[in-house]
Amino acid sequence: FLIPYLISVFIIGLPLMILETGAGQKLKKSLPNYLNKDVLGKISWLPIIMGLVILSYYIVITGWVLFQSINLPLSSESSFIQGAQPLASIPISLLIVGIAFTVAISGLHRGLEKTLNVLIPLFLVGLLALFLFSVSQPGNWEQVTKIFTPDFSKILDGKTWLFAMSQAIFSLSIGYTILYCYGAYLGTRKSLATSLFIVAFADTLVALISVGTTLPVALASGEASGFSLSFDSTLSLFARMPSGIIFGSIFFFLLFLAAFTSIISMFETPLFTIQDYFKTSRKKAAAITALVLTPLIVFSAYSYAGVNLLGKPAIETIDLVFGSLLAPFSVLILLAIFTFKLDIEKLLNESSVPKKLVTPTIIATRIAIAIMLVLGVIGLLEII
Repeated sequence: FLIPYLISVFIIGLPLMILETGAGQKLKKSLPNYLNKDVLGKISWLPIIMGLVILSYYIVITGWVLFQSINLPLSSESSFIQGAQPLASIPISLLIVGIAFTVAISGLHRGLEKTLNVLIPLFLVGLLALFLFSVSQPGNWEQVTKIFTPDFSKILDGKTWLFAMSQAIFSLSIGYTILYCYGAYLGTRKSLATSLFIVAFADTLVALISVGTTLPVALASGEASGFSLSFDSTLSLFARMPSGIIFGSIFFFLLFLAAFTSIISMFETPLFTIQDYFKTSRKKAAAITALVLTPLIVFSAYSYAGVNLLGKPAIETIDLVFGSLLAPFSVLILLAIFTFKLDIEKLLNESSVPKKLVTPTIIATRIAIAIMLVLGVIGLLEII
């Protein structure tokens, strides 16, 4: 999985980040508005809707993280899902939506960014400390070396590439017009390439540290899969740690803040699109976004209270379909728009993308179209 993931991030993902952000930086308006009288204008709503669905259950999971920070159960059998009951999950999730709404309409994001610039590095320090504690446990370092030893027999497995690419798409926020929206707010002289490379590198580094921290614990316990696998492994580590309940509470709160930054950016995308397309106020657009999210959040919050889809808790099925299997289609829609409705070379040349990266980005885009088509077919076959 690691080799396909790294290729997905740096060979495919990074150029697509540059293209999507550069498109937003140049056009300065939502895609549905820009393509208003074109059939692709209607299709361009699909990535936004998919992102909204993902945001709805991401908020629920973030609520569970916040619940853990204030009500941390610590034992060898602690489960992250213990905080997933609707009675606790729904109020916390709706509170998060309310905070996101307030930040979006009040301009508090600037002050929030300054605070998070201090707190997020603290979270990363905590994650690194947790990694060191994890590998110090008996047998865990051997598991780490096993995890990061490539199994080349899996390299041609289409599903491995599908899930690796889908994870890269989610982690880098590609294909849901989040980066496009971010680019639309940037000045035309704001440099993109270096900033986006740092984002991709940092995101990948955090992902690798997280895997090295939690997966050895899961393998040692005999559980190598599951929706709450990483969280349960983290709880298990804190249960073994001196003063673990204190450090665990702090860690989960910092994790909540890190997740909340993603919520703000994901919330901004439908808000920006609604405001631009319908020519309404920012406050009304934010209210519409929050109202649409509410029933989706409630539905996901009942996942571990008997609400199932296709034989699994609803949130797990929704994540599989929208977060993995359909992710290549979301990217493919944007690539089709950029390829057939925009002059990519002209667009990149007129944005702040360095000239030497224009041709590699165009080549990577063409390769990505073929890859997304293949992975999309694999994803559809998985659903069927």
